[in-house]
Amino acid sequence: MNDIASDDADRVATSTIPIRWPAVVPALVVLALAVPAFWPALVELAARWEEPGGGNSHGYAIVLLVPWLAWLARDRVSFANGRGVPEAVAAVALVLLLGTVYVLARAAHVELVAWSTVPPLLYAALVASYGWRGARVLAVPVAYLYFAIPIWTVLTPALQAATVTASSALVRAAGLAVFIDGDFVFAPAGTFEIAGGCAGTSFFVVALATAALFAIVERLRLGSAWRLCAAAAAMAIVLNWVRVAAIVLIGNATAMHSSLVEDHAMLGWWMFAAALVPLFLYARRLAAREPGPGVRRAAARVGARRAMTRLLPPLAALLATSAWAASTVDRSGAIPVLVAPDLRGWRQGPADAGWQPRFPGAAATVAATYGVPGASGAGPEAVAAYAAFYGRQRPLHELVGYPSGVDGDGWQLRAPEAARDRDGRPYVRAELAGANGTRRAIQFWYEVRGARAVAAREVKWREALSAFGRPARSGVVALSAECRPNCDLAHETIGRAYDAGLARWSAGTALQ
Repeated sequence: MNDIASDDADRVATSTIPIRWPAVVPALVVLALAVPAFWPALVELAARWEEPGGGNSHGYAIVLLVPWLAWLARDRVSFANGRGVPEAVAAVALVLLLGTVYVLARAAHVELVAWSTVPPLLYAALVASYGWRGARVLAVPVAYLYFAIPIWTVLTPALQAATVTASSALVRAAGLAVFIDGDFVFAPAGTFEIAGGCAGTSFFVVALATAALFAIVERLRLGSAWRLCAAAAAMAIVLNWVRVAAIVLIGNATAMHSSLVEDHAMLGWWMFAAALVPLFLYARRLAAREPGPGVRRAAARVGARRAMTRLLPPLAALLATSAWAASTVDRSGAIPVLVAPDLRGWRQGPADAGWQPRFPGAAATVAATYGVPGASGAGPEAVAAYAAFYGRQRPLHELVGYPSGVDGDGWQLRAPEAARDRDGRPYVRAELAGANGTRRAIQFWYEVRGARAVAAREVKWREALSAFGRPARSGVVALSAECRPNCDLAHETIGRAYDAGLARWSAGTALQ
């Protein structure tokens, strides 16, 4: 009987022991829930990682490393004792503010801004849970996400210019005479283009991410971490110069028959792997100079109820942001049927094959030509008209952004200037320059939510405001005519077609 009573007492005592988690668990919960919360943006980001030749495939590894880096810091994560209600409220308010920036960027289809907002948004949620002091150690793992976001492309022009200059100098030092014209290197055996993909941006980012990872794992002091990252960046830049120079030399020696001339990315990554050896040796040398880690204290733990109590407000703010963004992006409205209008006295015909604007992913498009009444051959014989409508937009399939444009393949937009018609409605007046000196006059405008816009920033701002109201029904209307005998006469002809009915088409039929 005594043994039975003792066993019952042990079970009762065990059942009353509160569950205690490592203090880092709430942070891991926030990072885990960020995946479904920001899933649409993550899918679009993954599409950038998978672009052929984009050099961003390391993004998957970065995302997987972030929770592991947070777990490595578990012995230093704790809830700030001084965290009070005002601090928590301020942090949740910051989550909502950053969430609004994220939603507006998504609504305006400025994906880079939306992606870049996610790390500080997640960190604000952690601050709401841990307090500013408690979440400080988690700032570095969260900031590591930026190695997965293609913000580094801003460095591409500078790296490209440096690569052209340095690799050409290396080739000449090797005894090969070359001529440089812009991004082109003319060698005796052929011509090499050092395009943006040859700038070495991907090597630069991966080298920095590798150095930062070592510094975090080894807990290097700030000075040592900066020296290691600087060495990694310098290694990646110089390595790319050597790679490009080697390709030029190999291509010239093989009369452009070497496979490396067309597919030289793999050579670069093999060279990069070899260059990591001295980098790691330098990293180990820096780590050996660091003071000993001292006594590793036990990981802080917190009761389950307390952890969930602190976690619920920021999680609610994150989920509210996710729901708002989803409802805004998906609310694109009905797709209209675009029909080119009839203009009295003008002959309507098929689209002009010589000028085709680029608006990939448009939900609806229409193109036609209008024969000029009484044309005698002394001026333009036709006005080409084009309209495109967008409902839901996505990267590389948007009204304003790469590769969309009213110029079309083979044409370059020249001298754009804002103008207004007789009723005060704005439009852009410009010229298109083509091959062999050919020119066209062009007039175009955008329409967002029923209002005209002529500047890209104005289009984006009005699309962003759709987060607070009606769907961002966006479109473009462009009118063009050949400059015969001059562009002033072509613009006058476009104006006649505009007054004959295309003005009403742009304001109603085309985009409503």
